[in-house]
Amino acid sequence: MKRLQRFLGREVNLDLVRNDDVLLASLSIEIRYVPEELEIFDELEFGLGSFGSKTVVLTMVLEDGKLQRASLGWVPEGGDEDDFAAFTESELSEVMAEVGPRIVSFFEKTLK
Repeated sequence: MKRLQRFLGREVNLDLVRNDDVLLASLSIEIRYVPEELEIFDELEFGLGSFGSKTVVLTMVLEDGKLQRASLGWVPEGGDEDDFAAFTESELSEVMAEVGPRIVSFFEKTLK
């Protein structure tokens, strides 16, 4: 996840995230939760496909519209954000090898 540190503090383009279905589809990213308007503190949640029986979820924690933290975890099939769990170190390495380039591309296109 260190490769994502360079994006911390950047402002999210909410219109692009919410409305560019072509971008999201091209990166195989689906919106799980993106609010209409951002609060002072808010969280965005995206699905990145499966890892075995686990749904890979990317969460972005924002403060004043700027990325403060990105977390990669999983929820069981049919689960929601209350079931969010962390990957083991070895699982995280495997998952990042697969989805890391998509996350970087997504951040490059949606963060200012």
